[in-house]
Amino acid sequence: MNTTVVTSPLPVASAPAQGASASIPGPSTPYSVTMPVTPAYNAITVQLQDGKKDKDWYVDPAFWAAVVPAIAVLVTIWNTNKQLKFSRESQDRQLADDRERQEREIKAEHERARLDRVTKARQEIYSGILADYQKVQGLIASLPEGDLEKEITFTEIAVMSASVNKLWVWGEAESAYQVREFFSQVNEMAWLARGKAEAIRSLRRHYSILNDQVVESTLQRDKALQQIGEHEAAAEYLHKEETWTKLNELLQQDFKAHEANRRSASDLLLKVSVRIAERREAYQEFLIEAQDKLMVQINKVMALARGDVQLDGDVSRLEKQSHEMSMRARAAIVSMRSEYEKQMELARLI
Repeated sequence: MNTTVVTSPLPVASAPAQGASASIPGPSTPYSVTMPVTPAYNAITVQLQDGKKDKDWYVDPAFWAAVVPAIAVLVTIWNTNKQLKFSRESQDRQLADDRERQEREIKAEHERARLDRVTKARQEIYSGILADYQKVQGLIASLPEGDLEKEITFTEIAVMSASVNKLWVWGEAESAYQVREFFSQVNEMAWLARGKAEAIRSLRRHYSILNDQVVESTLQRDKALQQIGEHEAAAEYLHKEETWTKLNELLQQDFKAHEANRRSASDLLLKVSVRIAERREAYQEFLIEAQDKLMVQINKVMALARGDVQLDGDVSRLEKQSHEMSMRARAAIVSMRSEYEKQMELARLI
């Protein structure tokens, strides 16, 4: 048991009382005594029961019993708000990611559609260029042998030029550049070939004229020979008179003149035919040489074209094959030249 002593002052007498207390008269008896009055303090003792003593608030269970639930509620509310905020942020991020993914998918789809359109256009252009080039090859190869009554035209090259120019819009810059360079080389080869072809065409015209002369001389010679035969048959009736003799001489001269013309024209015809054959052979060699040079550019174009239409693969084997094909073509021409020379030698002997 704890005991607390509290001291408190006694009531102080008022001033009059204090004055009176200084000397209080009493009955003047032999037994009376005068007593001075002075202030005094009395000790007051307060006794506290167990369990009723004072405590600090932070150790008071009642305080915490009220505060803890409130704090728990606040924490719950704060945690709930935090979770809600996190959920909203997560949902916003998810929506943003979904929108971004959709945008990427849309862009990718548009890009695929664009690439499909571009690839299809490029395929058509390259197919057109290839077809046009094949026609140009046929034109160049046939230039010396074309109709002599018709002038040489380069319509096929003009058509190829239109296809090449389309690649300026649809092709890659490097592809367009190489294709235009390829067309430039083809165009240059065509004009060089035309000059050589015109020389052959001129020889062919001369050959045609000489051949007509040979045919005409042969006809006239045969006619003169027939007349000579008829005149010889009438000799027994004319008894080879002077008139018969003169006519026979004229017929013989006419026959010899036509025969001389025929032989002269035939000799020229053979020479012209030899020149034509030599020019044709030179023309073929020119084409092979030009094709060899052009093949380098063709390989570049083909490699770029495969890339432009999304085709992968190693084209080195194709390039090697192109060179081998050129070598085989050259060997074939050499063989043809040897055989032709043998035939010409035989023709001269005959």
